[in-house]
Amino acid sequence: MKALTLKFFDVLERNLSLKEFENWLYSLENSDGLKNNDLWKAFFNFNYTSKSGSYEFSKLLSNFDTDEYALYKFENTLKQILADGNLFRVVRSAHDFSLRYDYPLFAAIGDYDYELQNEYLSYESTRQKLAATAENLLQQWISLRTAEARLDFLKGKIPVQGKIRLAPDSSYFRFSGKLWNFWKN
Repeated sequence: MKALTLKFFDVLERNLSLKEFENWLYSLENSDGLKNNDLWKAFFNFNYTSKSGSYEFSKLLSNFDTDEYALYKFENTLKQILADGNLFRVVRSAHDFSLRYDYPLFAAIGDYDYELQNEYLSYESTRQKLAATAENLLQQWISLRTAEARLDFLKGKIPVQGKIRLAPDSSYFRFSGKLWNFWKN
C-alpha cells in the first residue's frame, strides 16, 4: 500500500507519467493483498486514456491523507528547486497548494510566483533567491527527524531558522487565503 501511495504522489508531482503508473499498476495485478483493496480497484478501473485523465487522476487525492501528501510534496518541491527543475511549474504548484490547504511554508515558495512572472525582474536573481530559500528550508527539514515534527514545521508551529520571504501571518497571505476560500465556495 505504501508503494501505491508513493507512486500516486509521483504522478501528482509529475515525476511519473500516467502511462508509467498504469503499467506499474498492471504489473501488480497478481498481488492478492491488493486485489481486495478498494483504492487499488479505483486505480485499476480508472480511464488512463481520457483527455482529462490528469485532472481526474488528481481527484483521487481525496482517498489519501493530505498531511502525508504535503510532507511528500514539500520535500519534492525543495529538491526540484535546487535541481533547477521547471521553476514556473514548481512555484505555481506550491502557490496553489498554499491557497488550498493550511500549510504556510508552501506560501514561502509560492510567493516567488510573482517575481518569476514579472518581466522587469531578473530571472537569474529570482532563481538564486529562491534556491537560497529552498536550501535554508531543506536543511531545517532534514534536521527534523519525525513526520510529526516536519508537519509542525509545515504548519508554522516550528519557526523557520533564518529569513524567508513571506511570514505566515502577513497580510498578503491572509488576504489570498480568504480570496481563495471565497472563490472555491
